[in-house]
Amino acid sequence: MSLIMLVAAVLMAVASVGVLNLTILPSFEALETQEASRNTQRLEQMLQAEASAFGRAVNDWSKWDEMAAFAEGNNFAFPDVNVTAGVLSDLKVDFMIVLNAHGNRVYETMVEEGALKSPILPDFLSDLSPDSGSHDFQGFIRTERGPMLVASRAIQTMDRLGPARGALIWGRRFDQRTESAVREQLQLPVEFDYAWEAGAVPGEGFLHTENGIVATKTLADPHGHPVLGFRIFLGHEIPDLGERTVSLTVAALVTTWLIAIIIIAFLMQSLVLRPIRRLTGKVLTIDFPKGLDDSSLMARGDEIGSLARAFDGMLVRLDELFVNAQDARRAAERANQAKSEFLANMSHELRTPLNAVIGFSEMIHGAVLGPIDERYREYALDILLSGRHLLTIINDILDMAKAEASQLTLYQEKVDLQEIACACVKLIQSSAEVDNITVENLILEPLVCTADPLRLRQVLLNLLSNAVKFTPPGGSVRISANRRPDGAVDVAVVDTGIGMTAAELEKAVEPFAQVDSVLSRRHSGTGLGLPLALKFMKAHGGSLSLESNPGKGTMAVAHIPCGVVGLPADHHDAGCQTIKTA
Repeated sequence: MSLIMLVAAVLMAVASVGVLNLTILPSFEALETQEASRNTQRLEQMLQAEASAFGRAVNDWSKWDEMAAFAEGNNFAFPDVNVTAGVLSDLKVDFMIVLNAHGNRVYETMVEEGALKSPILPDFLSDLSPDSGSHDFQGFIRTERGPMLVASRAIQTMDRLGPARGALIWGRRFDQRTESAVREQLQLPVEFDYAWEAGAVPGEGFLHTENGIVATKTLADPHGHPVLGFRIFLGHEIPDLGERTVSLTVAALVTTWLIAIIIIAFLMQSLVLRPIRRLTGKVLTIDFPKGLDDSSLMARGDEIGSLARAFDGMLVRLDELFVNAQDARRAAERANQAKSEFLANMSHELRTPLNAVIGFSEMIHGAVLGPIDERYREYALDILLSGRHLLTIINDILDMAKAEASQLTLYQEKVDLQEIACACVKLIQSSAEVDNITVENLILEPLVCTADPLRLRQVLLNLLSNAVKFTPPGGSVRISANRRPDGAVDVAVVDTGIGMTAAELEKAVEPFAQVDSVLSRRHSGTGLGLPLALKFMKAHGGSLSLESNPGKGTMAVAHIPCGVVGLPADHHDAGCQTIKTA
């Protein structure tokens, strides 16, 4: 019941917050939008007032008898006397046009860099057509230099009698100075855009952002085209006020519900939480799987008692599993020890008679004690080769056992990779010649490093043997080496063999595993070549990487992390050249 009351209290608090957010905050956001709209209207009215004042100034000049006489072609000295750069600058006029009654221009000038210049540059009037339409208008027009405030009035005498003698047109650029004056008067952050885009549409818009609201409006020229846009940014003062109101209301509700929750939690503490903590403490003090050993908890008839009894049964089962695991571990250790002892004993027991078999077969094959039949010599050779093969297998198995037991011992010294590579290539030359496989040794210069020569020779011989084994007749095998900037040496064996897939690569590096292929079935082996090479390189602190592409071949790279060492004083070239089988 207490838990149900706690959940109900939380749900009611959350529901109250949701209702307040859905009812109060939207009204404050609407007030924010209304305030933004009023600011755009203020700015638009300010610009209209500026245009009206500009129009009144033009009207004062257009109702001047001397201006009327000039428009009719009688008062030629009017511009020289009345129109100067200083006068137009004081009036904030950037260009001036006087038309006669027929709409022809009788005078035009502009203020450029503090001086009068005629005629007016085309970019001042790129969107102005003063030769047609009514002579009485005012507003913004588009030009290549940006928005231009233009006002036009009909030229008449001061008594306003008679027809119009022409028209007077003034223009004022809407530049940064004007923008600054508008911002100062409006006391709001305003940004202006020159609306030349084809997609701009006159009108008002509002954009709500994380930091406030942006009110936008685009004004139109006398032809209805968008000419000037502006943006006014307002902060979230009004919504912030709404959020504070909601926060205070929520705080009051949360405080109320918190008091209720505290009361409920006190009841829950005494009835449920304290027994659970006690049960948890008992479980944490157990350092070995066994029974819970707390009869008072297991004797309870409520859910706490059921949980305690379940824990007790689980601990009893864990105790049984732990004992079984201990027995299995000891059995595995005994089996591993027995395996090591068996391999050591068998290797000794097998090597002794094998050495005798190999020795006597060599004597028979070599006819040491006198001439024998040629057939017996062939049989002796078969026995000799089989014995040596069996001895190699036994040695590989023993090496793998030592490697798995981390009992490999390295005898490192300065070795020349060129000499070792030459020796390994010579050993596999005969088997490569049988299948017409070309073997190339690209290590043409002495390359000295520190390593165990026996183990390094085994690694290279295994890699070369595998390359020849999995290369079809007519293919090639190359061995090369290079020294890294840090002094390490990379030895690469590349073949044009059948290649392997990713799954076959994983299988190839597992002990006693062989890739199932036509070529591998033609050659015998234990499947320990690559795994032993990996173990030997790891014992050197190096690595062995394999890259293969089915149908294109395999590249094996042995990385030897040895320092740069100098050649011995008596070192001489081994004289091994590139070997190519026919």
